[in-house]
Amino acid sequence: MVSMDILKMILEAVAGLVLFLYGVSKLAENLREIAGDRMKQMLTKSTKNQALAVLTGTVTTTVLDSSSVTIIMVIALVNASLLTFTQSLGVIMGANIGTTISSQLITFKINEYASIILAIGFLIHLSVKRNESET
Repeated sequence: MVSMDILKMILEAVAGLVLFLYGVSKLAENLREIAGDRMKQMLTKSTKNQALAVLTGTVTTTVLDSSSVTIIMVIALVNASLLTFTQSLGVIMGANIGTTISSQLITFKINEYASIILAIGFLIHLSVKRNESET
């Protein structure tokens, strides 16, 4: 009886892995079809060096709040030949850093400082608008 439960768990895990890999390969196929030169240039610029790649991964993961999504997208982009393996390493490292930052934002009780952050953002917004209208 126990061996049947273990066999069932193994088969379900293998089925889940196969489904996951199929999904990543389909995502890579579709990315390859829809990605143009502009997307490739943007990815190349944002991962030009390792520090920039780490920053890209950090920001992406902090915004998406999911390192898993970021890493899966990076795998699909590498599979679609839109990113090189070397470029992907920095983004994945940044994804792990972004997860840590997201967790810290939650523990800092950022809502207590929201009004200050909003005021700073509003001032930045006003200064950018003035600079744009001057040019």
